Amino acid sequence: MSAICKPGSLRRGALFAALLLCALLLLFPLFGCASLQRYSVTYADVFDTVTTFTAYAASRAEFDALAERLHDRLLEDHRRFDIYREYPGTVNLCTVNRLAPAEAVAVDGELMALLRFGREAYSLSQGKLNIALGAVLILWQEARERAATDPSSAAPPEEGLLRAAAEHCRMEDLEINEAAGTVRFLDPELRLDVGAIAKGWAQARAMALLEESGCRTWLLNMGGSVSCRGTKPDGSPWTIGLEDPLDKSAAMRAFSLTDSCAVTSGVDQRYFMVGDTRYHHLIDPDTGYPGVLYTQVTVLLPDPGLADALSTSLFLLDLDRGRAVAAELGAEVFWVLPDGSTARTEGFPEMH
Repeated sequence: MSAICKPGSLRRGALFAALLLCALLLLFPLFGCASLQRYSVTYADVFDTVTTFTAYAASRAEFDALAERLHDRLLEDHRRFDIYREYPGTVNLCTVNRLAPAEAVAVDGELMALLRFGREAYSLSQGKLNIALGAVLILWQEARERAATDPSSAAPPEEGLLRAAAEHCRMEDLEINEAAGTVRFLDPELRLDVGAIAKGWAQARAMALLEESGCRTWLLNMGGSVSCRGTKPDGSPWTIGLEDPLDKSAAMRAFSLTDSCAVTSGVDQRYFMVGDTRYHHLIDPDTGYPGVLYTQVTVLLPDPGLADALSTSLFLLDLDRGRAVAAELGAEVFWVLPDGSTARTEGFPEMH
């Protein structure tokens, strides 16, 4: 016995199907077309690094619209966490460093959350990641700038200046009043520097935007901090390359990554040379000088904010303590030692 459908039922069924298709296309705008194309854009004005966003999209117009939204969010966080420059209508870290020695400064929720995370990172890193180390770090920044301007005058900061600055880097002198939404320095010479965590924090917010957009296949590379989602249309994973930090002509190490984040800290970023000695930017709070245990550390975690914090922390912790911290937080890690040898956690991907 055959079923009989009335014309009105057919029209309602067709209308329902059409509405369902439209809803799917709205929810998944980058997958509404069977043929996806690879697009890429580079930003040079966020977090003092070259940032590249790559995604598979149905059209250039869809990709460009998403890339513009992504850039706006990254630029917003760049300005919020900037310690060198203030911006009209924004209370950022530069504002906090200027005003907090004398008064409680009201900050927005994102900046408050970052500072709270910085305090947590200090604990989990056993004091190796200290966002209150600004008084020491500014001396190294000035030394790098002098070396860049006149290489013949390159020299580390004076020992006496480093010792004096180290007296003003106590985390307990950073007063965070979450109920009032304010920040104040109990030591008027304390200065904040969030360079070890801000980029990863901003990348986590960028990832949230990409997830909300419906984009399912993308890679965001923020100068050594890489996050990705999905696989390429042929099903293959993303490939992440690691340069030798001391020899750029050497063969690159590479590993596969899917739906995760990889953050690398190394001696090849922001450094200057004095003879054969390399003074890089990863400063050990216990010595006031660049860390010497490794030349490169790469951390894999789903959360780029935590991965960013760990890559600096583990660069400054000895291998045994570093392995213990990594195991506690579920991180996979790859270390490169000064003699070229390597170490890794059991779950770190094989190199190819």
